[in-house]
Amino acid sequence: MEKELLLVLSEKAGCMYLSDLKYVADKSRIKSELEQLPPQDFPLEQWNDAVKYLTGQGKTFDSAIDAKEFLIKAEFIKLQRT
Repeated sequence: MEKELLLVLSEKAGCMYLSDLKYVADKSRIKSELEQLPPQDFPLEQWNDAVKYLTGQGKTFDSAIDAKEFLIKAEFIKLQRT
């Protein structure tokens, strides 16, 4: 079974848990990893889920390429641990 997009991103960003992905201080690190991922390696649904999870926006896209490009340019949710 193939890995899911958000899990791959969290691993590449050095996160122990998926939930830690939102707290990565250097968001450019995540964007750099996104740039390396071929859009066709993950289903469109996973790209749309990543958009919602990382940006907090309910946007959906009709192609993985569009979702990937949006994520690379997007502002991610700025969360801090309490």
